[in-house]
Amino acid sequence: CSDWSSTRDAWRLKANWYYPEGDDVPDKLIVLQHGFLALGPMYSHTAADLAASTGAIVVTPTIPSNFFGGDDHWLGGEGMASAIAGLFDDDRTALTDSALPAGFAARYGLDPATAELPQKFGLAGHSLGGQLVSAAAGYLVDNGAAADLVGVITLDGVPTGNTMAVALAKLQAYEDATDRYIPVREIGAPTNFLNSVSNVKEA
Repeated sequence: CSDWSSTRDAWRLKANWYYPEGDDVPDKLIVLQHGFLALGPMYSHTAADLAASTGAIVVTPTIPSNFFGGDDHWLGGEGMASAIAGLFDDDRTALTDSALPAGFAARYGLDPATAELPQKFGLAGHSLGGQLVSAAAGYLVDNGAAADLVGVITLDGVPTGNTMAVALAKLQAYEDATDRYIPVREIGAPTNFLNSVSNVKEA
């Protein structure tokens, strides 16, 4: 567990990091985002299983669900989605600064001064976390940082408003411009009171 912060956007989060077996640095990273009123450590079994089954490093940030906080840097806010996308700009300093105290360099015998996380990454989000990672994918297109995004998975995702439609339009425009398809997949549950406001299927 370590802090995950952005001085540009003046926010700091807790994040848990999971490393797969093996001595070589993995070639991919997965951000696994929790749902509304949850915490990253609540997804430890899923994160550990993802790391083991895919050979990827998995990180689970804990993001506040407080929509009364007075800004849009909460789990369902556009500001947070933009900030998450900003972590993948340029040299990914903030991500690396979080991974190092969580044992990244030590785990793979790297020099902390030159250790680099995998370039390829995927985004996965449960419930309202599905809205966050979808919006973040759209912002990655806006930032010109989508080249290493391999896909987005929503786990019974609950995007609301026009978030998913806007994100899909941006990803389509990216595909039209680059001929590179970035898949978005939904693993959904039957309609229930927790996901009834989701418009992921319509989008």
